[in-house]
Amino acid sequence: MGLAAVLPTFCTVKSRATSKLSAEEFDGSLILEKLAEIGEVDNFYEAVDADDFSRAKALLRKAGANALEISIVLEKMANSED
Repeated sequence: MGLAAVLPTFCTVKSRATSKLSAEEFDGSLILEKLAEIGEVDNFYEAVDADDFSRAKALLRKAGANALEISIVLEKMANSED
């Protein structure tokens, strides 16, 4: 799976029916910056490449990503093509 499919520089993501937001602009580069601050970018790439959702989620939490950001990244991982 390509990382470009998981963390695009900029894309529009429609929120789920349970979300209070009608649409959310998601900037994947901000996630990468958070991961870089804690030195976990390479480990995150490895988790994405291995389709290791629990590891990716743990790294995102460690980096301080919020619940919506984590949800979007995991959804993109699940929906990406190899």
